[in-house]
Amino acid sequence: MADTKDISLNLQGVDEVITALDQLGKDLELKIIQDVIMKSALIAKKDLEQSAPDGNDNKPNADKLRNSVRAVKNDKAGASVGFSPRAAYIARFNEFGTKVREVGKKKDGKYKSGNRGSMPRHPFILDSHNRSIPKIIDFLNDNFLKLINNSLKKNMRKRLKSG
Repeated sequence: MADTKDISLNLQGVDEVITALDQLGKDLELKIIQDVIMKSALIAKKDLEQSAPDGNDNKPNADKLRNSVRAVKNDKAGASVGFSPRAAYIARFNEFGTKVREVGKKKDGKYKSGNRGSMPRHPFILDSHNRSIPKIIDFLNDNFLKLINNSLKKNMRKRLKSG
């Protein structure tokens, strides 16, 4: 068996930092969390923009799926990454495809085909989100303290300005 030795680690200033953070209040804590989450959501947004199909190039730029990707704050400490409502309707047809629709019944009980065309699926949304997860984790691992510090500075400036 290997010898085990007790290791004692004493970090100076940690207690003061914890006390200072406790005094900031829950509202500021929530704003810091929201800032960190929104920075992460922007990574997923960028990946989704790059993955979105362009379709044919005769559309105006505003109508392309990649230009309608949004990152939006949720109620408390969360964010959603997706498309504007109009583009989300179109994106689902790209993601899942379509099939030939069957319309009406003939007297013999068979459907008459109303070939309106079909569209093969081109999945890109789930792939994009799965690709962005490791990027977000790496980003947070490398920049977490910096993000908290920047958010603290921003929110403290706002508090000092407002009185």
